[in-house]
Amino acid sequence: MIKNTLLTILVALPLNIVAVTLAGFAIGRMVVGKGRMQSAFLKYFIAGIILPSYVMLFPIYMISVKTGTYDTLWGVILPSIASGASLGVMLLSTAFKGIPRELDEAALIDGCGFYRMLLHILIPVVRPAIATVAIINFLGIWNNFALARVLLNREDVRVISLAAMYFKGEYSTDYALTMAGTMVLIIPQIIVFLFFQQYIVDGITSGAVKG
Repeated sequence: MIKNTLLTILVALPLNIVAVTLAGFAIGRMVVGKGRMQSAFLKYFIAGIILPSYVMLFPIYMISVKTGTYDTLWGVILPSIASGASLGVMLLSTAFKGIPRELDEAALIDGCGFYRMLLHILIPVVRPAIATVAIINFLGIWNNFALARVLLNREDVRVISLAAMYFKGEYSTDYALTMAGTMVLIIPQIIVFLFFQQYIVDGITSGAVKG
């Protein structure tokens, strides 16, 4: 279970961060026309925050069955790439928008290309926001019980969020193993939060105050 969970995180989390960072940059930094397109996309992602995640379970299940990813790790990995995208894009677009545009102009005058400016100048500035998105998505994937319960049945593809439920039988419950499984599920989250809580605070407040 732990192996499957780590594999899911190692594949889904980096792809999620790359996609969210590029989307946040496009919405918060690039201007097309009068900026109405960026505003429309931002509203679209904000609407995703309002939409309950459980509403998406049935469509994800149907897509998973039709694409042949049901009861495989890919069935969980692919939705996990998109999970947390709404909050991530909102945080990163705000962080990118808070960077003075004079920084872009100075970099371009010095001969810095677009991609180099993004990778070496802008992304380091919004690193706390990126770390915040990574931590939130890590915890989301680690705890994603509902998605795993719907899409995974085979024992060899189960993830750690399903661990505790399998210690409960039809007529009895092994409370000792249930508590042990719960602790295995909780302890890594506490460790991650204790070590990276400053990044969470900095990332959420990034771009919130100008001056």
